[in-house]
Amino acid sequence: MIRSHVLICGGTGCTSSGSVQLQAAFNQSIADFGLAEEVKLVQTGCFGLCALGPIVIIYLIAPHWNFVALSLRINMLKMIAKKGDILLSMDASERARWSIA
Repeated sequence: MIRSHVLICGGTGCTSSGSVQLQAAFNQSIADFGLAEEVKLVQTGCFGLCALGPIVIIYLIAPHWNFVALSLRINMLKMIAKKGDILLSMDASERARWSIA
């Protein structure tokens, strides 16, 4: 059963900021974490936040993520694997850093 959707912008700005590599890395990490049956990765069109790319939206966890580096995908997938519980352990400054309300 799909529990979470990971949306990665495939617009021009995000593509030039590395979204193609990020998507490939997410695909590999999803497989490595054994989450292929629970996480659906979707390449989208432009979100209109080109200067902040690459943009990743993870439904069921956070509104959106800005300036997503390849290394962040592991923490994002850990959040999915823990059903978002890790968010409860973040203090306000960490949530602000990750654009989590």
